[in-house]
Amino acid sequence: MTNALIESGEASLSVMLLDAIKLTRSAFHHSVNYRSVTVFGKVSELKSDVEKLKGLKSIINHFVPNRWEFCRAPNKNELKAIRVIEIKIETAAAKIANGPIEDKESDLNLDFWTREIPHKTSYFRTIF
Repeated sequence: MTNALIESGEASLSVMLLDAIKLTRSAFHHSVNYRSVTVFGKVSELKSDVEKLKGLKSIINHFVPNRWEFCRAPNKNELKAIRVIEIKIETAAAKIANGPIEDKESDLNLDFWTREIPHKTSYFRTIF
């Protein structure tokens, strides 16, 4: 995949975060609340060790803030074995769906359970 991205010189990337599941009286109207983004951009490979280290540090610290300071940096062989790419964003589109449950008026008297079930992404930290 990395080879194909570098060869094409461009990419699109889509990400969605699920915020809630909306259960309605009708199976047809079940839905979700979410946040999403799609970006389009130019791809380039980071080739020097300095560029690779900067890119890897950025990725690692994005996952867990300041994590780079608490793990061993890649050695020369590891840097040689890994490819790091960057995507310079040229255009992007975002969408947020955050509406209420929408049952049809004719379904409101049906005896079915309806609810918005929040979805939360969480991280945990283990200390040894």
